[in-house]
Amino acid sequence: MGREPRRGTSFPVGKVEFLDMFPLTFSEFLSAMGREQLVELMQTEDYEMMTTFKQDFTDLLKMYYFIGGMPEAVLNFVEHKDFN
Repeated sequence: MGREPRRGTSFPVGKVEFLDMFPLTFSEFLSAMGREQLVELMQTEDYEMMTTFKQDFTDLLKMYYFIGGMPEAVLNFVEHKDFN
């Protein structure tokens, strides 16, 4: 009778620590890009003033979609200003 393979996850011997990581939010992305003023504007919910910066928000949102929210990718873009 053959042995059935084990199912599940194997771990190395020793202590295992789990770290849940999530992509940056758009607000965190803006802060990483040095645009804290826009974050503050979003927090105040002053939509009339936000309309003044509509193009900035649109351009940065497109960058956020393209670069993604992974911290290392954002850091690399901030340091090198290179989409590659």
